Amino acid sequence: MQDYANLDLAHIALANLEQRVTSLTLAIERQNMQVGQIADILVDLRNRSDWNAAQVGELLRILATGIRDIRQTQIYSLLAEGPVSVDALIKLQSVPAEPAEHNRLTAQVA
Repeated sequence: MQDYANLDLAHIALANLEQRVTSLTLAIERQNMQVGQIADILVDLRNRSDWNAAQVGELLRILATGIRDIRQTQIYSLLAEGPVSVDALIKLQSVPAEPAEHNRLTAQVA
């Protein structure tokens, strides 16, 4: 009878052990899924960051081209209005676009 009691205790202990192993296996699988989701999020963030960097680069290129075109337009309009000294052209190229436009308008008024 005692052998049956020991055998029942061994079965109960084995069942408890199997249940714990199963619980641990499920917990590990859930964590693996969560790690996979985090990895997917990080890849998506990296892709967005790369895309944003490319967009900013393109916007800066367009802005630089626009500024260059505006300066050329200002120089051509000065040349079209009459003789311009080399000093005036040098000043125009060394001053940012807005103050240069302001100086040109001020010179026209005077």
